[in-house]
Amino acid sequence: MPELAIVGRSNVGKSSLINALVRRPLARTSATPGKTRLANFFRVQRGTARAFHLVDLPGYGYARGGDASAREFRKLAEAYFSRGAALAGPVGADLTRPPSQDIRQVAIGVLLLVDSRHPGLESDLEA
Repeated sequence: MPELAIVGRSNVGKSSLINALVRRPLARTSATPGKTRLANFFRVQRGTARAFHLVDLPGYGYARGGDASAREFRKLAEAYFSRGAALAGPVGADLTRPPSQDIRQVAIGVLLLVDSRHPGLESDLEA
C-alpha cells in the first residue's frame, strides 16, 4: 500500500497536518513538543480511491528524555527509511526485522514540514 511519511522538527505540526488532511482528529496532538513517540500508521481512503497510509513520525530537534530519547527517535527514523514504510507494518511493529517484501514494490513519499518562522535551520537542511 502506498505511503506518505510526514517528517519535521518537534512541534512543527505534523500530526495537525494529518488531522487537517483527513478532516477529523485522527492523530494525537499536543502543544508539548515530543508527543509523537512512535511511527503511527493511518490508513486513509476517500470514496473509491485507492487506500494509502499517512505515517506520522516523531519529530527531530527536541526530545523529552534528553539524548537517550533523541537517539531512539533517530534509530526509529533510520529503520523506517532504510526498510521502507510499508515494510514496517502497523503501529508498534518491529521496525528492525528484515523486510517481508521488496522495497521496489512499494511507492513511498516523504513530506518535510518546515516552520516558516525558522527557515533554514541546520536540522531541517540535514533532514
